[in-house]
Amino acid sequence: MDERDALHHLVDRAPKESLAELLALLFPIVYPPDPSDVSQIVTFFPTEPGTTMLESSREAEFETRQRLTPEADVKSVASRMQEALDRALDRLRVRPETLGRPVGESALTTADGFLELRCDWQSETGRHRLGTFYLEQQEIATFERVQMSETGAELLYTVRVLTPQSEAERGLSIPL
Repeated sequence: MDERDALHHLVDRAPKESLAELLALLFPIVYPPDPSDVSQIVTFFPTEPGTTMLESSREAEFETRQRLTPEADVKSVASRMQEALDRALDRLRVRPETLGRPVGESALTTADGFLELRCDWQSETGRHRLGTFYLEQQEIATFERVQMSETGAELLYTVRVLTPQSEAERGLSIPL
């Protein structure tokens, strides 16, 4: 087992509650900052009364850069992701422990500032996928379950869709 496989093995064994912190710790190691990128950033900061323009700009720039570190951004997004995931699972009335092991998560922030999620789980009986997105500033949640039939002759696919006012569920049997 090489170092990369060992790292993946350790991450897979980490408790779900620790993943955000683990990601924040690993981010600067996996993606070290490129010093040449910093010099290409141009910023303008207001001058504080009673200071020279150079002193004020340097202090303001330092404070701003401290707030915008990749680690802080990762922690913030991870926290928002967990809150959104918990809210969506609660709306769906699904307990996370019934879904199996998490196999993937992704999130994006829309131009309007909404956080949209996609989370996948694998269990002994199949796969589960949760998705959230926004349409007309309304959060839509989708929950998909996919599993093989008992005979193995067909794929059983179920999707639930929740809007702020209602929900619907449909199932498909797809021959293999």
